[in-house]
Amino acid sequence: MRNFKATEMDSVFYEIYALLVIERLFPGSVDNIYKWESPDWKNNDNSLGIEVTRAQNKQFGYTNNVMAKYLGASKNQIPAKLLHNFRGGTYFVHGKLLAVSDSVGLVDGNRHVQFLLEKLEAKLKILNAAHFTKCKSNYLFEFGIGSFAEDDIQQFAESIDRVSSSHSHTFDKIIVCALDSVLCFSLGKDISKHIVPFQQLTEKASLYRNASKWENGTLFSNVNIQGQI
Repeated sequence: MRNFKATEMDSVFYEIYALLVIERLFPGSVDNIYKWESPDWKNNDNSLGIEVTRAQNKQFGYTNNVMAKYLGASKNQIPAKLLHNFRGGTYFVHGKLLAVSDSVGLVDGNRHVQFLLEKLEAKLKILNAAHFTKCKSNYLFEFGIGSFAEDDIQQFAESIDRVSSSHSHTFDKIIVCALDSVLCFSLGKDISKHIVPFQQLTEKASLYRNASKWENGTLFSNVNIQGQI
């Protein structure tokens, strides 16, 4: 097992986190689920497949995964090349980096919804590709970058129907992990909003991430984290 730091939240960490959230929302639904690729998780009889993605652009991802590591650092502790090439904003107080932003100035207040829709469109194309294993139920789990107002929820729900209508295979559920809640959308059905213990799930996902190499075919229920608690 490699030495993995919980702060290094790689794609497998997010895939595990998504699975833990789904288990809380729909107890028993991820029993006998395996680590896979296309989709990220599925069970043996292909009754459920789960694809996971982060709804952000490259600049936002770079800000959070690279620049944010230097929060609290002095300017001379940050590689000069990073600061020179960074297209976002930096805020120093008393010579230390207090905050970073992926952009300078005002941003579109609705961009978190646009990012989600862009990822949905991209994942629908992958779902309909020949190499992707289609399951009886296909879930898409998206990590968002903002909170959802009521107008955002309605806009996203209507856009899901519009975007999905041109594809033969669609996602039965689209689960969005927002900053303050988890939203579950189903095509043509009600929308549900859930509050989950984010910090507890983050810690648990880190333990699971450390407990296995998570190669394809790894059965989730076989991975034991008891020795790490």
